[in-house]
Amino acid sequence: MVLSQAQIRIIVADDHAVIRAGICRWLDQEPDLAVIAQAENGREALRLIQQHRPDVLLTDIEMPDLLGLELVGMIREKHPDISVVLMTAYKGWYVREIMDVGGVGYLSKEAEREMFVLAIRWAARGKCWIDPEELREEIDRVRELDYLGLTPTERRILALIDRPNAGISQQLGMKETTLRKTHLSNIFFKIGVNKRHEAIAWARRKKLLGRDHA
Repeated sequence: MVLSQAQIRIIVADDHAVIRAGICRWLDQEPDLAVIAQAENGREALRLIQQHRPDVLLTDIEMPDLLGLELVGMIREKHPDISVVLMTAYKGWYVREIMDVGGVGYLSKEAEREMFVLAIRWAARGKCWIDPEELREEIDRVRELDYLGLTPTERRILALIDRPNAGISQQLGMKETTLRKTHLSNIFFKIGVNKRHEAIAWARRKKLLGRDHA
């Protein structure tokens, strides 16, 4: 492959071969973009990055051997000049987490071809690009939490609410009785539920479970 100096050099990583091939065809249609390598897992992506030194890595956020968020952290540490754009098949995930670890782009795999092209071009210039629909969902989610009056501590508890009380209280550094009698009671009242399983279902719908900074 002969590259012009103006072309943005891209590695695409996704464990689904059909999806990966389709995205590569999309990107290669643009004269300023060039897919120089493909990876089917995170470890292979790291090896190819070391070998080819791309301008941008476009990677699935969930792969069998290495999550995209972990991959971003490794790349930012070893190759801070490489921009990382993450994609997912699941809507409403990880927007804040991606920004926290240093990702510069995030989009759904269901996004139109033009969205992929924009995300790559923005990333190559070091600018952040987020799928507008994903960004709206994140903004709406944060606004709802603010409207309900949930404190930062209560949001962290909701992110862990599918775990036992003992584990939550230990992780957050509080007494289990305080968690049960004060925080959980307040949370249940604010989100309008009566039972623990209802609170877990609510947190799951709002994409809070497992988030470090809900």
